Amino acid sequence: PTRELGEQVLLVAKSLSHAARFSVAGVFGGARISNQAASLSRGCDMVVATPMRLVALAQEGLLRYGDVRALVVDEADTIFQQGFGNELT
Repeated sequence: PTRELGEQVLLVAKSLSHAARFSVAGVFGGARISNQAASLSRGCDMVVATPMRLVALAQEGLLRYGDVRALVVDEADTIFQQGFGNELT
């Protein structure tokens, strides 16, 4: 998934989050990782991310996969074809 797709999903999630009472954070390449890390450190119920930024945050210890209760991977076949399978399994 591209940053543009992630941003679209984030907008929809944020619009739903107020009524459904959940918090959401977006983490994508092209933005300051420090701002995204700060957003994650405040805690959230949903993270919308691009694969490489998700992996980078995890490698830096800023996101722990152990805290994840559910993972939804859009276009999983494409992600695995592009070689991100090891990072997601």
